[in-house]
Amino acid sequence: MSASEGGAVASRRFARARSTRSHSVFRRWCIDLFGRDALVDGVVDVAGGQGRLAFELCNADGIDTLVVDPRELRLDKLAKHWDASIRRRRRKQGLDEEATTPLVAPSHCQAFFEPRLWKEEGGEAGQALAQRAWFEAHEPERSVRSTHVQLRKVHGVGCWKCGPRGRGGEAQDPQVEDQHVNGFDGWLQHKAFQCPHERSMRASAPSLRPIPVDVSDARTRIHRCSALLGFHPDQATDAIVQCALDLRKPFCVVPCCVFPQHFPHRRLQDGTLVRTTSQHIAYLVEWGRTRGASFHVSTLDFPGRNRAVHWRPPPT
Repeated sequence: MSASEGGAVASRRFARARSTRSHSVFRRWCIDLFGRDALVDGVVDVAGGQGRLAFELCNADGIDTLVVDPRELRLDKLAKHWDASIRRRRRKQGLDEEATTPLVAPSHCQAFFEPRLWKEEGGEAGQALAQRAWFEAHEPERSVRSTHVQLRKVHGVGCWKCGPRGRGGEAQDPQVEDQHVNGFDGWLQHKAFQCPHERSMRASAPSLRPIPVDVSDARTRIHRCSALLGFHPDQATDAIVQCALDLRKPFCVVPCCVFPQHFPHRRLQDGTLVRTTSQHIAYLVEWGRTRGASFHVSTLDFPGRNRAVHWRPPPT
C-alpha cells in the first residue's frame, strides 16, 4: 500500500471515528442540559438515521427513545459493536463475558416527521416540500460523496456494493438473492442503511430489531415525551422546532444541510434567503422570538456542524 493510499484509509477511519464520537458527545451534552431525571418520560429522536443516538440513549442511559424516520432502522451493526465492547471491558476486569445485560431496542415510527404526527388532522400538504427534498437528496443518480463516483440509475440492481452489479454495472455475485425494501433499490438501499445483504453481518452477531410504532401511537408518545432531539436532521429541522413550540416541549437540534432550493420561505428578517447553516440557525432564533421563545445556541465539542439550537419552555 502506498503512502497516499495509507493516508486515505487513515483519513476514512478517522472520519468514521469522529462521526461516531459526535453522536455520543451530543447525547451526553443533552443529558447534562436537560437532566437525566427530566427525561423520564422518554425522548423523540427525529431523523435518527442509523439509530446510533437512540441506541445509546436506550442502552447507555436507560432512556426510552422513539425514532421517527422514513428509512428502515438497522441496529445489527450497533448491537454487534456494543456487545463486543462490553465483552472486552468485562474481560479486562476479569469478569464473565457471557454475563452481559440484554440490549434494549428503541421504538421506531417509519414516517416523515410532520404535523400529522402531533396534530389530530391536517399538516400533510404543508410537508410536501420536506418530503420532496428528502427524496431528491437521496436520489440514486446523485454522486457518492465519499468517492465522488457518479452512478447511473439502473433499475433492478440489488446493491452496487454487495451485488448483483458493481459500481460500473459489471456483474458480480451477490451474497444473497436480490431484494427490494420499501421500493428503494440499488445505491439508495445502501446509502439509506437499507442494504438487504450486508456482507459484514455475521450469523453470530446479536440480532436487534426496533419496536415498530404506528402513527397513532407515535402521536401519543410525542405528546408525552420529555424532549425532542435532532442530530443533523436536515429537512426535519424546522418541523422539530414547530412541534416543540406547538406542544411547549424542550428541544435540541444540531442543524446541518439547508436545502435552500426546497425551502424558499426561509428568510431572515432583512429578507436574506437562508443558504448556509449559520443563516439557518439565525432563522430559527428569529422564528422562536416571533413565538415568544428565547432559543439558545451552543457549540459542542466535535468538528464539523456542531452548533446546537436548544430551548426549554419556562414552567407554567
